[in-house]
Amino acid sequence: MEKRESWGSIFGFIMTAAGFSIGLGNIWRFPYMTGTNGGGAFVLVYLIIILLIGIPLFTMEMSLGRKTQLNPIQGMRSVTKKGSIWVAFGWLGVLSAFFILTYYIQIMGWILAYLIKMVTGSLSGLTAEGYSQAFENFVSNVGLVSLATIACSVIIGLISARGLEDGVEKACKNNDAIIVCNADHISYKILDLARFNRRVKMVFKC
Repeated sequence: MEKRESWGSIFGFIMTAAGFSIGLGNIWRFPYMTGTNGGGAFVLVYLIIILLIGIPLFTMEMSLGRKTQLNPIQGMRSVTKKGSIWVAFGWLGVLSAFFILTYYIQIMGWILAYLIKMVTGSLSGLTAEGYSQAFENFVSNVGLVSLATIACSVIIGLISARGLEDGVEKACKNNDAIIVCNADHISYKILDLARFNRRVKMVFKC
């Protein structure tokens, strides 16, 4: 029987779990959703949902994986009776991850394309209207969006092909460190802006 891979370190597992849990939505979409859906009231509902739904589901998935050392479907089968409806929750987890990936992979393509635009300086000097028009032009270019999405799919495939410890764990360690550095830089820029007080009022408005 082939030996299953395991995590190389606790730190690697934490970084991978953090990357899995936080997701693109909390970085890319959350600020926009907060500003357009009530500010602090939206954040409060968001935190309640995390406490009542997010954390219990995350704990259940981690516990199931640790106990059974199997994927969600086989894991549910191993801890329930044959024909149990609880196996459907394993399928639900796998299908949810698949459908989320079909959505996120395109957003990752956008990020990759914008990273290239940023490095090449093609976005320098644009006004707010200019940024909006540049985005509209980009997403309307089906060929370019498809190319960026395929490139991200290839990168993910190459990382996954290297396995758990040498692929996924190493990638998450490096990527999470980059995200933290970027978040620190963005936080500094926000705090440095003259309209900081106005933004605080927007977030905590009733």
